[in-house]
Amino acid sequence: MTILGLIVVGALIASFVSLSIPLVITPPGGETAAVNVDDMINAIFPNLLPLLLTIGVYRLYAKKKKSPLFIMGFHIGYRNFINNHWKIKWNLYILERFI
Repeated sequence: MTILGLIVVGALIASFVSLSIPLVITPPGGETAAVNVDDMINAIFPNLLPLLLTIGVYRLYAKKKKSPLFIMGFHIGYRNFINNHWKIKWNLYILERFI
C-alpha cells in the first residue's frame, strides 16, 4: 500500500467506524466526580477504539481465516452483550480492591 492509501483508509476508519465503552466510574461520594472511561480514552488517543476494532477484524479475516459471517456474528453478539449486561456504574471502592 502506498502512503496515500494508508491515509485514506485511516480517514475512513475514523469517519465510519464507531465504538464506545458505556463505563462510568463514580466515587462513593456521588455523581459529581464521575469519570466516563470512553471520554478519557478519546482524550488521550482519539478514535483508538475504532482503530483497534478494525485491526482486530483484519486479523480475524486475513490471518485467522475466519469467514465474514463469523466476524459479523461475533460483532453483533459482542455489541448486544455490552449494551445489555455492562451498563452498570462501577464504584471506585470496587476498583480499589483490584489495584
